[in-house]
Amino acid sequence: MNRRDLIALVADRDMQGVLRQVLNRPESLGIRSIESVVASENRHDPACAKKGVELLGEYVRDFNHAILMFDHEGSGRERESPEEIEASLDAEFRRSTWGARARAIVVTPELEVWLWGGSPHVDEVIGWSGRLPSLRDWLAEEGWWPQDAPKPGRPKEAFRAALRKTRSKAHPRIMQAIARRVSYRRCSDRAFLRLGDTLRTWFPPDSP
Repeated sequence: MNRRDLIALVADRDMQGVLRQVLNRPESLGIRSIESVVASENRHDPACAKKGVELLGEYVRDFNHAILMFDHEGSGRERESPEEIEASLDAEFRRSTWGARARAIVVTPELEVWLWGGSPHVDEVIGWSGRLPSLRDWLAEEGWWPQDAPKPGRPKEAFRAALRKTRSKAHPRIMQAIARRVSYRRCSDRAFLRLGDTLRTWFPPDSP
């Protein structure tokens, strides 16, 4: 039986669309091109956090590797750190038929944190380019982004506030458009780096 490379189970359609765009940029990730499927769990973060390993069990014969990804906030496991949750789920994977071929990624606090890496593409996609004050300054003035912080403390709320200001609808396609354009090298988010390291371990670049 020919297995496909990767199955990813994520918490919602926003995350599904963003991860699809991320995986469609193998050179930016430093991996080879892979055949992947990204599935969305309609019960969202809590189901992924509590039953994700079990839910992925049905795919074990059809895929070489699996990713389970969800937000820390809203998962129902906020009393645990993201690292503790990942370690617990990775251990659960190892006890399952997946073994070491699967891994959990917990995004803190939520997916929108990946958008705030200082890229001008966010301004372009949401229609802020050319406005004064700049998006960064406006978010600071509104209390969403402290001047000494690398990213907004409430990334989802900050993103939605900016969308309201430009009268743009919060739509998965906006996040997907940003994911298609931003530089992954500038992203310092812990969960994104864990995702990249995992993918590079499983799918190293093809030899020249």
